[in-house]
Amino acid sequence: MKDMKTIANVLIGTLALALMATASSLCNTGASACVGGALPAGDALDLNWSVEQTASLATITGTGVTSPGNAYTVVPPDPAWLPPDGLSDWINPNGADIAEAGDNYYTYQTIFTGSAAIAGEYSSDNQLLAVYLNGNLLPSFPLNSANNIAPNCGFDCWTAFDITTGLNLNPGLNYLDFEVYNLPASSSPNTVTGFRFETTPEPSSLGLFVGGCLLFVLLMIRPHKTA
Repeated sequence: MKDMKTIANVLIGTLALALMATASSLCNTGASACVGGALPAGDALDLNWSVEQTASLATITGTGVTSPGNAYTVVPPDPAWLPPDGLSDWINPNGADIAEAGDNYYTYQTIFTGSAAIAGEYSSDNQLLAVYLNGNLLPSFPLNSANNIAPNCGFDCWTAFDITTGLNLNPGLNYLDFEVYNLPASSSPNTVTGFRFETTPEPSSLGLFVGGCLLFVLLMIRPHKTA
């Protein structure tokens, strides 16, 4: 029984190491760290993401937007938005559920290293217009709907993405930019806006790594013959 507990503890530790090793520095919005980062109890500065507000479509260069500003978590989020799940938070320029400039564009940027693929899910208020990696448009990235029409809905559900080809990744820093358009309200020029992003490790790379780790553990714990 003691040996079984030891084996179980080794396997759990191996799986945790595998998750950490296959993760890149591509962070969820609102998370304090890229792997297992805690979420703030209230509005807080997001150190992994920035946002630039413009009256027209932003100019995206190799390093993304020209004048990125601070992004803050929105806790609690607008009641109409996708609810919290403990893995990410909504972010916007002010970090509060208040009206921002409607008929404006908000480009959310994160800088990361590593990762051979970009997979996960996002939600935005209102419509995601384009996604750029190192200044290059990702034409196959799934864009959501300004009117919350499934399957690519807007701010009340997730839109999944899995981009494995056509990525122009740098060996060092990579700049990922999401251009979100905020619709004007019918009775006011201002309306709430926000963005939320969660990334997931690629199943293939994670599975291979975990499999290799488990094989190593089994070889280490098997009985050895004595001379």
